[in-house]
Amino acid sequence: DPPPVNPDPNSEEYEKVLGRIKKLYGNIEFCGDLHRHKILADNTLWSVFEGLMGLSTGQAANKSVNDNTVEAALRLITKLGPSIDASMQKPEWKAKN
Repeated sequence: DPPPVNPDPNSEEYEKVLGRIKKLYGNIEFCGDLHRHKILADNTLWSVFEGLMGLSTGQAANKSVNDNTVEAALRLITKLGPSIDASMQKPEWKAKN
C-alpha cells in the first residue's frame, strides 16, 4: 500500500513508512554493491530496476510505483552508472538490442 499523503510525524504509521523507505534504499545499496563485486548478474539487476519502475509484467506491478520506488531506481542507476555503461558495450548486450 502506498504511504499516506501527509502522515503525522508523531504517528506510528509515519515511523512504519520511514522504516519501509530506509529498508528499500538499503536493499538497493546492497544490490548495487553485489553487482559491483560481480556477485549479482546484469539480468537480475535489470529485473530489480524493472520492478522498481513498474515495468514488470502484470497489472499489480504498475500500482506499486511511487516517488520512493523511482528514487530507489535512480539511486541504483547513480551507483552503477559506469558499470552499466561498460556492460552495455559488451557484444552480447548489443546482440540482444
